[in-house]
Amino acid sequence: MRQTDAQESVRYFERTSEKDRIVYKFDSTYIYIFAIGGHYDSSES
Repeated sequence: MRQTDAQESVRYFERTSEKDRIVYKFDSTYIYIFAIGGHYDSSES
């Protein structure tokens, strides 16, 4: 789990594959999903 600090909000990301990741944060009640999928330019091979 890697952590990024964006002003007041702490977000985490996990790699799901070489090119894909999930960006999320959580509290005691919910998990908030911000992005699922590609992070890099799709023109890369």
